[in-house]
Amino acid sequence: MKQKLNRRCFLKTSALAGGAVLALNRLPIINRVWAGSNLPYATPPLSTTSQVSLVTGTDHVDNIFQALQPLKKQIAAAIGARPVLIKPNCVSHGTTALADTPVQCLEGILEFLKSIGKTDVTIAENCCGGLTMAAFSLNNYLTLLKKYPVHFKELSQEGARETLIWNSGTSGASSYRSALNPTDVVYTAKMLLKPRKYFVISACRPKTHNYQVATVSYKNMGMGSALENQTMYVPGQSGWPDVKQHMHWVASNAGSTTSFNAVYCSGCQDLCDTLFMLAPQLGPDMAVVDAYQGMEGSGPISGTAVNQQAAIAGLDWLAVDRVAVEIMNVVAGVTAAGGDPTAYTDATKTAQWPWPMYPAALNYCGQAGYGQYDLSLIDVLGPSPASLQSALATQHASSSNAGLNYYALHPSILSEMVYGYTLRYPQT
Repeated sequence: MKQKLNRRCFLKTSALAGGAVLALNRLPIINRVWAGSNLPYATPPLSTTSQVSLVTGTDHVDNIFQALQPLKKQIAAAIGARPVLIKPNCVSHGTTALADTPVQCLEGILEFLKSIGKTDVTIAENCCGGLTMAAFSLNNYLTLLKKYPVHFKELSQEGARETLIWNSGTSGASSYRSALNPTDVVYTAKMLLKPRKYFVISACRPKTHNYQVATVSYKNMGMGSALENQTMYVPGQSGWPDVKQHMHWVASNAGSTTSFNAVYCSGCQDLCDTLFMLAPQLGPDMAVVDAYQGMEGSGPISGTAVNQQAAIAGLDWLAVDRVAVEIMNVVAGVTAAGGDPTAYTDATKTAQWPWPMYPAALNYCGQAGYGQYDLSLIDVLGPSPASLQSALATQHASSSNAGLNYYALHPSILSEMVYGYTLRYPQT
């Protein structure tokens, strides 16, 4: 990576976790071999670099503000005259503070937007059970009205589009990737779908996840775009069927998830394929991952805290998510759980991509060139992700995880080890 300097004396960043991989990064990409593999690296679809800002500090709000500062000219130009929409992650409906996007994250974004003259801002989410505004209140988002002219909306208020997804709810061991086309229906928020009138910012904390290994910026958009019935929020509307959970139901036929389970894994694979398929329509215009306090273990709701006191931001959402996955040290977490973070087991495998397999949906987006996912081609403006991994040993709230230099992943992680390698597209 190129060395960058700013007020924090930006350091040269790491490429991928592990000394062997760091050494391999000195070789041309096509000549590299993943440690333990005899397959060459595939050439990444994107040869251009992306900038991602990474900041650490003890002031939560200021971390977010400072993470955005190095990119302010690019952000202002990207927004242009469009209104801004911030999509937080309120999976607990405000009942579990650690599960939801903290108000400090939103305040930092709003303060930054104010500093560049962007004040037409909406915060919008869709929570199960019609509890969105209750979640905003419980998470103290409404206190932001005292300082900023921000609007609060339900994602369903501007309508939905019928969207076909791969049918993860009825997947079975014998039907792994067998469907030629997606057949299940969800209704996705028009406010988030491209082409859209808003400049959309995905704002969330890094968390472990029971279906997708990790929650970072794109998963917040992809899974969070599916809506409940509109009649809950807009009286008099005919609405649509309440199928929000179809984007979340991979374990319906799962059985045990404490070890590899083919049915559960097949459902997770369908969900990974769905998120990949929807990424061109739902990728955010900017990503902010608030790692001041992340979640490990039984995420996305019931895990324990990891106190990294960091913030990550950028206009390339996939590059931001790649850095977030790196500071979580997902590769080490997968290995510790007994999985292989580089495993691609399809018979079609002929080359190794220059990044880990998991989270698989992000890997697929990298293969398709939806953003930069090769860490060696991401200019990290700030401390190296590797330095945050090293600091993890003392940052776990759970004493049982003390000393780990990675986020302890969800107990069902082995059943999330999907094994699709090729990209899955609808056939018609």
